[in-house]
Amino acid sequence: MMKKLDTPRPLTFREKQLLLGVLLDGAAGRIKSSQKLKENPSKFISQIENLQVKTYCDCGHSDCETVGFIDLEYYNTEVIAHGHLPDGRWIFVHVLEDTDQIVELEIV
Repeated sequence: MMKKLDTPRPLTFREKQLLLGVLLDGAAGRIKSSQKLKENPSKFISQIENLQVKTYCDCGHSDCETVGFIDLEYYNTEVIAHGHLPDGRWIFVHVLEDTDQIVELEIV
């Protein structure tokens, strides 16, 4: 379950690196990714610097690092890239279906 932060915060260095890494790997075809990411990776990579963390996962798992970049309750997303981290956890990048805005970095 996602919980809203009282005050949005910038991405940590780790969050930026994970997000950039999964987008680059997806664009290069090293992990599963959407055609729109492969065709125009800069459209998504350019969003990273302006993202603000507005929500975080409150599931209680100590290794969950999922964060959200919008604070809407309901929205339609699609996964544009996903793969495994070296520790075996899954990583996903979600975007809004209609605008391609990055809305979540999911790590489970």
